[in-house]
Parts: sequence; structure tokens; C-alpha cells
Amino acid sequence: MSLDALITNSVVNEFKRQLSANQFWKVYDENNKEIALFDRLTHDLWDGVSDVNTYSYLDANKRSEQINSMQLPEWKVPSYYQLNEFTINRLNPYRSGACNRLFSIYGFIYDSGYSDVDSTPISISDGSVNPARVVFVNKEFENKTINLFIKKLIVSKLYLSINNEKIEPSRLIESTYKNLDYSSVRLPKLDDISLTDPNKGLWEFHGDEYQEGIKQLGIQSRDPAQDVKKGVYVAIDFGTSSTVVAYEDQNQHKLLRIGVRDFYAEPKASHYENPTVLEFLNIPSLLEQWSKDTYRPNVSWDDVRCSHEAQANFRDNEGDSKVLASILPKMKQWALRSAENDAMTRITDRENGEEHILSPLEAKELSDLTELSVSNADEFDPIELYAWFLGMNINWRQRGIFLNYYMTFPIDYPKEAKAKILSSFSRGLQRSLPKSLISQPIFKDFFVEERASEPAAYAASALDRLNIEPTEEGTPYAVFDFGGGTTDFDFGLYRWADEDEENLGYEEVFEHFGSAGDKFLGGENLLENMAYLTFQSNLKICREHKITFTKPLDAKEFSGAEMFIDKTQAAQTNTLMLMSALRPLWETGELPKANNGVIKLHLLKRDGDNQSCDIEINKEELLTYLRNRIFEGVDNFYTAMKKAFTGEQIDKVHVLLAGNSSRSDIVTEIFDKTAEIQGLNRKDNVVETNVSELNDIELKQLYIDNVGELAFAQLLDVYSESDVFTYIRLFGLRPVSEMLQEINFFNKKKMVWGENSPDILVYLPLEYDKDDLYQPTCKTGVALGLLKLTPGSTTKVINHTAVQTGGQAPFAYSIGRIRRKKFEVSIAQGDDYQEWVQVGPIREGTFRIVTTQAAVANTGNMSEDDPSLNYTRVVFDGPTDGHKVFVKAISPAVVELVTGVSMEAIEQGELAHSRELSFS
Repeated sequence: MSLDALITNSVVNEFKRQLSANQFWKVYDENNKEIALFDRLTHDLWDGVSDVNTYSYLDANKRSEQINSMQLPEWKVPSYYQLNEFTINRLNPYRSGACNRLFSIYGFIYDSGYSDVDSTPISISDGSVNPARVVFVNKEFENKTINLFIKKLIVSKLYLSINNEKIEPSRLIESTYKNLDYSSVRLPKLDDISLTDPNKGLWEFHGDEYQEGIKQLGIQSRDPAQDVKKGVYVAIDFGTSSTVVAYEDQNQHKLLRIGVRDFYAEPKASHYENPTVLEFLNIPSLLEQWSKDTYRPNVSWDDVRCSHEAQANFRDNEGDSKVLASILPKMKQWALRSAENDAMTRITDRENGEEHILSPLEAKELSDLTELSVSNADEFDPIELYAWFLGMNINWRQRGIFLNYYMTFPIDYPKEAKAKILSSFSRGLQRSLPKSLISQPIFKDFFVEERASEPAAYAASALDRLNIEPTEEGTPYAVFDFGGGTTDFDFGLYRWADEDEENLGYEEVFEHFGSAGDKFLGGENLLENMAYLTFQSNLKICREHKITFTKPLDAKEFSGAEMFIDKTQAAQTNTLMLMSALRPLWETGELPKANNGVIKLHLLKRDGDNQSCDIEINKEELLTYLRNRIFEGVDNFYTAMKKAFTGEQIDKVHVLLAGNSSRSDIVTEIFDKTAEIQGLNRKDNVVETNVSELNDIELKQLYIDNVGELAFAQLLDVYSESDVFTYIRLFGLRPVSEMLQEINFFNKKKMVWGENSPDILVYLPLEYDKDDLYQPTCKTGVALGLLKLTPGSTTKVINHTAVQTGGQAPFAYSIGRIRRKKFEVSIAQGDDYQEWVQVGPIREGTFRIVTTQAAVANTGNMSEDDPSLNYTRVVFDGPTDGHKVFVKAISPAVVELVTGVSMEAIEQGELAHSRELSFS
């Protein structure tokens, strides 16, 4: 029993792999003496070396009772059939000499006679004439698992060898456990000391059932409870594009690298931004192991990879559709999908081409800190697997075991979505722990909980690094968190604790006054829209080869789109391939792989065949799209900021740019027109002449000479002559379209705030410190900031919005109707729950509810054909004469709708046609 526990699936699989090289293997004892021959196919053992005497068949049968090779009973003289099959097998290493001879001998005994093996088949006789040699056979392991044979070899200190190849099961166990961390998650291999030193040892061998076995092998066990980091927190920022893990080590906050190709390589800042990516190579093998063992399952890196390695394979093979189909990115967004409204997510493994459909994520029941169980009937959850990968790296035996985990989420995530992700992470992280720890009292300290929003956590680290101090009244701040999936806005005051708060041990306070966001403004969403626009510019080649692609959720459908827009894996793969090709344009503003504006891609046709396509890239169109869309996001940000600080007396706001997407030069450019950017090294590449020194006549002539007389006239059509000269002095000699955009940017702050506009100081995204990679950046700052907000810290967080909504995310939509061809808002994003609001009158028993998640809806300037508007037609049964539609928000994406004659009637309960509408 004790040794059986050491012969794990990984040991057995490796033994079988090595064994498969040959059918026959010679068995040797610890003194290197040959004692038997093992047949891999039949599991038979043969002994032709321990007794070289000759016997009649009667004496041979008696002699077999005395054979004790390998300390096994039941050695027998073979039957005629067994001897025939054994001798004629050309792979048999006992064969030597002519014909079928064994040991160059032609006469052998079988259980009822004598045989001359020179013939094929071998001859038969009654055995009364000649005594002869015997090869005895033992069928102890026939029809039994190979585990028993491995155990016998270890107990008897035996090994196998043939053709200079050698298999030592005891060494195999040691080797398997040395590779324990490496084979699953590519952590460094263990050395001999890790297995044999009394002060080290393996968690996996802790328990009475292992002690006898490890004593035989000289391996040490270790109680995992000894290595638990008590009261130490781990912070996880689970992102759309990348995930950051930070943990406490004494008084230092550190970051973790997950799935890098070489842990011995010198750390880089990018190593700590762990791609939220899984790569599937062999799905059947993965699922078999994932559902077999609950804790630390024998998942192989050759079946599934994560993070940096998976991302690197994707980037190195971005033109390979098979590689792309095996990659699962954007898991965080997958968690928000529903079976009713979204296309199913499909992944296809690399080795078998096997497709697996991911069911929508569901929250799992988590019992009160009892042992988990798994089975092959469980729905596969990739977030649980990703969390397991994180946990295996976090709980590395060289680092210790962590039981306290905090996570942070975007502001607009509903409680239900957060609960699903938390349950997946709780299971995945728990499954990374040693099994023997689960039954120990210390395991009761395990938890995975939400704490603070992503932008609030970023503010906690960024304000500190930027040396922005709290004040008694409160330093106003705003966070523009531009990530891979969404952009979150957060607004608040950073102040010193008051007397009551100081008595509770707090020193500083983050007080949140409001939050909002732009659901579709994310780096990956922008790339998807860029791919969509590019496909539209290449419809001719798409039509010719029947190429399909996907439509972003916030994009407008074009005429004839039904033949091109699809939800198939081929369409998804084509979009991902083009997004990958366009990524440099988004990240750097250039397309180095484009040849005269053309890139070559191998896209998938409707029938699944590959097609080489020359895709034309309209660089200026795409850059214009990016500028306009990001400006819309900044517009939304200022609108939300004004709403958040309404009623507060402020003269200055510190704006923190967070998230990797905020590194874009376009973001800097837009904020530079509306605020004072701190630390910006401005370069005027428009005109070298100092226009501020010219008088109006000289300035007009310079603009006409460089841009054109028509352009100057077009500006005069919009603005007064004095304003035009002011704008030229501000923005230089720009074409009309650029000048109008610059003026729009410049005037935006005044448009939102009026004459009493505060000073807005914008801080560029935090970059890494080459002397200290643990310093917060615009990406790692969230996880590091979250550690500053854990229990016991001197920083208090007050979230007024969360208090008002009971911890639920703010209402995510603006809802209303179309009036005079404009969107008229009845309920705005972030409005209170459970408050009835009139939307409009019913016409002919029908009403069209209009919704959007664009913050610009509050301006009242959204046209009815704006692509971000969504229409829901509601048809009422029965009489509705004189009735109007009323709605109230009841959760982030759900409203209750009723009809009634007036607000007074609704408040008195006189209502009809009650129903719920979901917009997610």
C-alpha cells in the first residue's frame, strides 16, 4: 500500500513510454546479474539463465517447482504453444545460432514433451528420448496492471536493460518527482537535495501511507502545514489581456512571473504582466488528467500551456490558423457570456484537431472548506484551469503556501459575474494546494475574496509613487483605466483620516464619489473594430474566396453583411489573425510587415480550407478611427467626472492614466489638448516657425502659404477671425480636419465644466523602474495597490456607490426613447436602483425601448442612427389607451417595465403589463 502510493500515473506513464522501445527486456539484480526476460506485450517472464542443466519433461516439471527467480512462485515449464511463440519471435534476445535456436541450442522441453526448435513451427514429440534445456515461464503479471510489475522491481531492487538501454523504476520515481513542477507548469526542476535532505522533502509524500515506500527509496516527506505563510496576502488582478499577481514577503511587495520560457533568465518588466491565455495541444489527454485527481493533478505542459509560453507560441505563429484555433484569449470576457445571447466559444487542439465547445460559465457551489471532488462529468472551466496554473506558481515549494487571496474587478461587473469568477478562482487555487493540507486545521484560513475596484487599487499605488499627498479636505483624483477589455473611470478624494478614523487605526482615506466606464473602449475591442473596418475595405477578396469574419458588439452592420459576418470558428479565427497583424499599428502606429500597404494572410474559407490573401491596409483610416474612438472615451470620461464631483468644491483634479492601452500616443495627444500633462516631453513637429511671435497679417499669410487659402476660408466659416488666429497660435499649421478636431479637444473641458473649470493635471502611465521592477507600473499598479488596501493596513476605503447599491455594480445602461431624431435619456448610467421613471407614451400597443452604454448619451446629442444605440420593441397585450411606459433599474443590466396612466398611479400600485427586460 505504501509503495503503491508512490507509483503514480506519471510514473506509470513514463515507465510505459520507456518500455515501449522494445518488446523484450532483460531483468538484472542489484549485482548486475541477469536473472530473467520480460515480454512487454504479454507480461510473461522467462528464465533461461538460472538453470542450464538438461531434463526430461517429467523431471523438468518437478524442477520448475524449485525455481525462485525474482523471488516469485509459480514458475512453469511452458506449453508447446508458449514455447513455439517464444522461440519463433525474431525479437527474442535469447535467440542465437541457426533457425529458431535459443542460446545456439536446438532441443528444448515443453510441459509434455521434447521439441526441436530448428523447424517452424517447432517439432512435437512425446519427450521420452532426449533430455534437453528448459526455459521456464512465469505468468504472475499476466492480465494485471503494470503497476504491480513496477512495484516488484523496486522491492527486489531489480532493473531492466536491453541494447544499452536501461530502466530503473526507483530512479524513475525519483526522476518523475524531480520533474514534478517542471512537467506541469515549467517551474525549475528539483535537485537531489530537495528529495533527500531531512530539512526539505516533498509535500506529496506527507501521510502515513507513503512512509514505508519513501524509506525504501531514501526520499523525504514534508508536512505542507510547515510552509504555510500565515496571515500573508496575495493580490490578483485578473485582466482581459494579462494578469498580475503580487504577494507580501516580509515588508516588501513582490510580483510573480507565470509561464515564462526560462525562469533563470534575467527578469524583465514584461514578465510580470502574465498573458491571460491558454494554449491547448491535446484536449482529450488534458481532460483525462484534469478530471482524475482533484489536487495537483498530473496535467502535462505538453497538453496545455499558459501565459507567456502560450502567448509566445501565438505571436511566433500568428499566420498559422491551427495555432490560432488552439489559443483561448480574453477569458475574462468569456466569463460574461450567456447561452441565450452569445455565440458559443470553441477551441480546437493542435495534435488531434479535436474541437471543444465551452459552455457559459456558471458559479459553482463551494462547501464550507471541505475537500473538493472532480469527475469527467464536470463542465470544463478554463478560468479554473488558469487559476490552477497561477496557484501552482504562487504555491511553489521554494516559496511556500499561501491561503489568503484577494481579487479586484472592474467597476461595472455585476455581482453575479464576480461570483462566477471568484468561484472558479477559489476552486483552481484550492486545487493547487497539496492534498494532505486540506484535512489539517490550518486550511480553515483559506479564502478567495473581492476587495476594492481595479481603479481604486491603482490609485492607492499610483498616488504614492507620484508623491501626491492627501490633504485634510481631500485631494481630488480621477483614474482613466484603459485596459484590454474596457475602460473604467473612478473618482474620489484622497484625504487624511479624521479623528474618529484615527482612533480606529487609519491614517489615510480613499473616499469614492463616483465611477463609470466605457464598456467597449478596450485595446482588444479597438483591434477587433480595426479588423472589421479592414475586412470591409477588402470585401472583393472576401467575396471571391468566401471569407467570413466577426462583427464587434459596438460596430454597425454594413449592407450585404449577412454573407460575411458569422459566428463560426473560421470567422473567429480570421478576425483573430487580422487583429494580430494590425496589433503593431495600434501599439506603435506602424505596420512593419506591410509591403506597400499590403499584408499577406492565410485566412480560412467557409469550407475550412486555407486561402492566401493580400489584404490592403488603409493606415490613415484606421488611425483616424482610433483617434475618434479614443476621443469619444475621453469625452465620456470628462462627462462622468463632472457628474461625480457635482456639489464638491474643487479647483484641481489629478488624473491618473492606467492600463497598458493608456500608453498609446493617441491618448497622450488627446489629453494634452484638454489638460496639463505632467512630465510630457513635447515636440513640435508641425512647424518650426514660432507662430506666437507673428502678427495677424503675417500669421494669415503663413497659414495660406503652408495649408491653403481654401482651408483658411473654411475655418472662417466656423469661427470668428480672432478665434481662428488664436487656434493657429495654439495648434500650428494643421489641415482643416485636424484643426477642427484639435479645437474640439481644446474646448471639451469648457463644454463640460463651464466657466468654473478646475485645473486638470494628467499623469502619464507609470513606467517600470529598471532598478526596481517591483515598483508599480500602469499595469502592475492594480495588484500592488490592492495589497495596500488589505485588512490591517492603515488605509481605509469608503465607497459611497457600493453602499448605495448594496455592493452591486452601478446600473450599466442609459435607457430612454427617440424624440425628434435624438436619444432622450430617462434613466442614465449609475442612476439609483428601484426608482420609477417615465419613458414615454405607448403607440398602437407598442413601444421601442432604446439603450446604450455610451456615457455621451447624457449630452442629448446622440443621433437615432448612432451604432451604439440598441432598440428593443415591446408589444403589449390588452388595452393600453392613455398608458405610458415606466421603468426602474433593478440590477446592472435589468429593468422592470410596467405601464400606467401616471406616476401617481404607479406609486399607488395601479400598473399593468409588468415584465423584466435584460439588456446583457
